[in-house]
Amino acid sequence: MPETPPLGPPTAGGSSGLPLGAAAPAPWLPTPPMAFRQPSRWPVFAALALAIIAVVLGIAGLFRPSPHHVGASPTTPAPAFTDQQVADAKSHVCTAYRRVSHAVAINTTGEPPPASDRIATIAIATNARLALHDGADYLADTLTAEPATPANLAEAVRSLSHAYRELTLIDFAEEPQVNQEPVRQTIDRDMTILDRLCNV
Repeated sequence: MPETPPLGPPTAGGSSGLPLGAAAPAPWLPTPPMAFRQPSRWPVFAALALAIIAVVLGIAGLFRPSPHHVGASPTTPAPAFTDQQVADAKSHVCTAYRRVSHAVAINTTGEPPPASDRIATIAIATNARLALHDGADYLADTLTAEPATPANLAEAVRSLSHAYRELTLIDFAEEPQVNQEPVRQTIDRDMTILDRLCNV
C-alpha cells in the first residue's frame, strides 16, 4: 500500500527543524535581580531617641511634686482676718439666720387645716418644705461667702442647715413622727446657740 505524501509544499530544513540558513536563537538567560537601595536608618534612630526621651520624662515626672502641694504644708495656718472682717462676717451671717428663722417659723407653725381639706394640707406642707429647704441653702451659701465667720457661729449654722435639709427629706418621705424628733431636737439646740450668738 503506497504511503500518503504529506500535504502542502515540501519544506527543507535541518535536523533542528529550523529553516536552512536561519540562525538559532540565543539561549534564555534569567533576568538579573533588581538592585534595591538600602533603606535609610535615620527613622529608626529618631524613633529610638524619642522613646528614650519619653522614658526619661516619665521617670522625672514621678519625682516631681504635685502642683497642689507646692509651697503648702499640712501645718499651714488658716488665713488671718481683721477684727472688722470678723465683725462684718458675723453681722451678715446673723442677718441671714434671722431671715431664715422668721421664714421657717411663718411656714411651719400655725393651726393645721381640717383633715377633710386635702388641698390646704398639701399647700401648707409644701410651703413648710420650701421654707426649710431654701432656708438651709441660704444659710450655707451665706456662710461660704463669709470665710471670716467666727468658728462657733459657723459650726452652729452648718448644723442647723444640715438639720433643715434632713427634716425636709424625712417629711418628703412621709416617715413616722418618731423619726423627726431627734432632728427637731438638733434644730432647737442650734437655734438656742444662734439666738445667743446673734443677740436675737
